[in-house]
Amino acid sequence: MRRALTAAEKHLNGADTDRPAWCAWVSEADLAVDSGQALLDLGDTGRAHHLISEGERLLPESRGKTRGMFLAYRAASYLDLKEPEPAAPGVRLRRARRPRRQRTNVVERGPGMLAEADKALAGLSDTTIRLHNKPAEQFVPPHADWAADVVTVCRAFHWMDQPAVLSLLDGCTAKDAAVVVMGDGSLWTARSTWTDALRSLIQEYTGNERRAGKGRTYSAHDRPYREILAESAFSDVEEHTIPVERPWTPQTVIGYLYSTSFASRPLFRDRLEEFEERVLALLTEHNDRGGLIERARFDVLITRRA
Repeated sequence: MRRALTAAEKHLNGADTDRPAWCAWVSEADLAVDSGQALLDLGDTGRAHHLISEGERLLPESRGKTRGMFLAYRAASYLDLKEPEPAAPGVRLRRARRPRRQRTNVVERGPGMLAEADKALAGLSDTTIRLHNKPAEQFVPPHADWAADVVTVCRAFHWMDQPAVLSLLDGCTAKDAAVVVMGDGSLWTARSTWTDALRSLIQEYTGNERRAGKGRTYSAHDRPYREILAESAFSDVEEHTIPVERPWTPQTVIGYLYSTSFASRPLFRDRLEEFEERVLALLTEHNDRGGLIERARFDVLITRRA
């Protein structure tokens, strides 16, 4: 497959520039991203991310919605690798009108997550990264005429003052900007034999209600994000669903649990060691039976001003 892709690129690069007017041709930006998608399917993530970034760089400013999709493809690939931090650590705003030197602002209230984002984004070429350790509601643009052309928000959107954040973005984004809200649930919401057993075990220690850190419980929104976004300045909402299948190991599940608000270490107090022994035994048993596979749905809402 890789040889076929390389051969196709070689022939395309050597094609005659005298092309029929009746034939539609794919742009270099689209071709780079499509090639990146093929390489993601083949597991060559390093080269794939390079091509997707190259396609994003080549994309004209007028195609802001397509740029949002490019970002969503890259985010989905990081989630397949169980790396949510580089997918979208909080809110990411990309500076408009800088085709050759991208400027990305990362807004994240958690210092640990911000440090991970800094490491994950350090290798991006032709990109200047600014880190903002604060809630999204308190983001202040670098200067008065600053405007972002793409904003991405992942699971953190749940915890934000959504109307306040959307109002803030209305004042610091380009006219044709895309605001992309995306998420894929968690192992708490996943439905399979092993995730159901895992959730039941966690509830033995933390209670039936889903916890949201120490002393707090999780409250689901009573309205879909689509409705909330449609009431904002970004009322043109386009929805996409990307199926995601992730293989886990007992060790990666435990590491993931401790990074969540519903199963972080402090919630187990002096029973942490006991819980870890039991969860390892449970996960090992299910892994031996048929593997730990999570089948999730990655929802992407791409919004723009109507």
